[in-house]
Amino acid sequence: MEPAPELITFAERMMNSLSALDYESFLDGFSRHPGVLFIGPDPDERWEGFDKMAAIRKAQWLEMWELGATRIDMDEIVAWKEGTVGWISLRGRETFGQSKLGKSE
Repeated sequence: MEPAPELITFAERMMNSLSALDYESFLDGFSRHPGVLFIGPDPDERWEGFDKMAAIRKAQWLEMWELGATRIDMDEIVAWKEGTVGWISLRGRETFGQSKLGKSE
């Protein structure tokens, strides 16, 4: 097992897509494999399969868009790999409700 700085860069790009509310770029970061698993910050936020995850994330995306810009503050990104397998852990905060002009609503 070894550190995976390229996966840290990938995670940063994904979080930038989330902050920019760029749904398509965010989805491009996920495998289309039927066993893909999305684990969110809420204990009930765990969806298996790309189609299910994409449908739920789209609904959430529309809600996020209505709230205004999203701000992501990452405290820590850890990434490791072993051969062709890698994994990433993120710790941070997501703030909603910033208007598209940058003022709180």
